[in-house]
Amino acid sequence: MPEKILLVIGVTTLCMLSPGPDMVLVMRNALTQGRRIGGLTAFGVLTGNTLHIGYCALGIGVLLSQHPAAYHTLRFASALYMLYLGAQGIRNAGGVLLSEPGAPDGRPRANAYWQGFLNNLLNPKGILFYLGVFSYLITPDMRLGPMALLIAIMVSVSAAF
Repeated sequence: MPEKILLVIGVTTLCMLSPGPDMVLVMRNALTQGRRIGGLTAFGVLTGNTLHIGYCALGIGVLLSQHPAAYHTLRFASALYMLYLGAQGIRNAGGVLLSEPGAPDGRPRANAYWQGFLNNLLNPKGILFYLGVFSYLITPDMRLGPMALLIAIMVSVSAAF
């Protein structure tokens, strides 16, 4: 079990360090709308990570890996959402960087949370990461205690980032 713990910490850390759409969205929101909005976006991303972990723990991840049509539909939805976020970024380009937190454009703060959540949920990198980790480290015959420990470690490393 100690080797699994170290592997989960290492792999999760490497995944969190590699830049991707989640990191870009959090940074964009933090720089353009303030630290609080960036934090809400990051919390949405963490919620998405937790949902990925949940469906993998329940076995839905195996379903996605065995049914390419369902997985490709999810990838297509992901690509559309990424294009939408890119278009929003281009449309709002030229904004001023803020030094104080807030939502100056009148959009509700909850929008930042949902942006982070949907961005993470539809991000193929996250889906593939959790499918890979769960299919390799967390097997159906694993007891609940060790599985819960590995899940808690993944969530903790994600939350730390």
